[in-house]
Amino acid sequence: MVFSRTQSVTAASEACIADSSTSTTAATPASGSDAAQPLLLNVFRPGDPLPDLTDRLVELGVYQQYVSFRDGYKRWRQGGAQGAKGEATVSELAAKSSDEAFKYFYPDEVSVQFRETVAYWIGVLFIEGSLLFAWSGFFGAEGKQMYPLLADVLTVRPAFAGAICYTLGCYLVYFEVINLGIKHDSEVHFVRGDWEKLRETYYVEPSSILGGIAYFSGALLYQVSCTTGLFSASVPSHMLPYLTTLPTGLGGLLFFFGGLCEVVHNRIATSAPNTIVWWVSMFNFLGDVCFCLAGYPGFTDFNVNMMTFVGAISFTIGGMLSLGMWKVGQFGGALLAQLNAVARAKAIPITQRMQDGAIVVHEELDEALEPATISARGISFILIFATCGAVSIVNCCFFGMHPHNEIRDVDITAQEAINASIVHMVLIAMSAGNHRAPKEQPYRLLFFVMRMIITVMLAHGLFTSFIFLQEYGS
Repeated sequence: MVFSRTQSVTAASEACIADSSTSTTAATPASGSDAAQPLLLNVFRPGDPLPDLTDRLVELGVYQQYVSFRDGYKRWRQGGAQGAKGEATVSELAAKSSDEAFKYFYPDEVSVQFRETVAYWIGVLFIEGSLLFAWSGFFGAEGKQMYPLLADVLTVRPAFAGAICYTLGCYLVYFEVINLGIKHDSEVHFVRGDWEKLRETYYVEPSSILGGIAYFSGALLYQVSCTTGLFSASVPSHMLPYLTTLPTGLGGLLFFFGGLCEVVHNRIATSAPNTIVWWVSMFNFLGDVCFCLAGYPGFTDFNVNMMTFVGAISFTIGGMLSLGMWKVGQFGGALLAQLNAVARAKAIPITQRMQDGAIVVHEELDEALEPATISARGISFILIFATCGAVSIVNCCFFGMHPHNEIRDVDITAQEAINASIVHMVLIAMSAGNHRAPKEQPYRLLFFVMRMIITVMLAHGLFTSFIFLQEYGS
């Protein structure tokens, strides 16, 4: 989300002075307990500084309606065909109240940037990790007969890299839950959150907390299993079941429990499939079930690998849909429904800048008032970038397997490692707010050239994988 236009006039000045700088206006008080607390407590003379009454508007539950009124009033005063007429009184705004929760969950720009960045990386890491697990599962099921020399390397190494992505992604899921109350002056929690405050102040349900813990714990167990598989030759044989089979089974059960928490949290059984998060929860749950079955001790290697492949494909689809949620401002994922509800209510993305208290709104306020739509092209390019990174990592897994020409082996592996680094630097740049094409030249041209180069790198990486399989597996 980009914040670029600063309103130098405070909320108080626009709410209290309509058109003349010499007029004195006091907003009409609300009924009930607020009747004795008018918005404006002092009478101001021309030239006096005006206080910022943003917090007071939020307290009265009319902040979003004030913003809508302000924009319409400006259009009307400038001769527009549509706009609000009259004064911005509390009674007028409260009568049109629809959603005052946005400012509650997004008190400043730090809270917006934090959740936008975390939600982005959750989607990207799950897509990349799932693609690596999908390769490992498919090659383990179908590739052992065709390329027996590469059977272990191209299942164990990609699974290890995929487990790293899952561990980081699942930690970010948990990290977002325990930091739901994040703002510029609050403490950042890394291990344990203030559970009581999360429940009472931010309405965090047990399913959110338990789901985040289950996913992160399960990912850690998968990491133990995949790391042991990478160094299995150095591990005593009597220890392997305790470091591979047992963690895989427990990790699958925890993933299943995490998926069940998502299903319960989003009321999948009692709601219609008309939201993105509904489908995210369903595809994640399908992946959780497959990963849980893959840990069943009685399954054959083929069944384990096929369950891993199907589950990873489901997680890939879930990751793509979660990026769709990210594109429309639903940063809550599948475990923080309150954040998604705020976005679906079409609240206006507005914050108060920390350094000077100025009101900062979206560059295109009119567009912010319109229903948001998913940019399929933008999401598809993020998928291309993540796929390119996964393919480059898989190509690095061929290292040391060529029977001849060791210099060429090192050179190509180094090239693929550089490609993977470039792709991830692009993904980092996009997480910093550069996911939209700039309007100014030459930056707009460079943005599209970057997309073209990454697409070419993906095609080159796939071709390299094919060559490696032909040469290294023979």
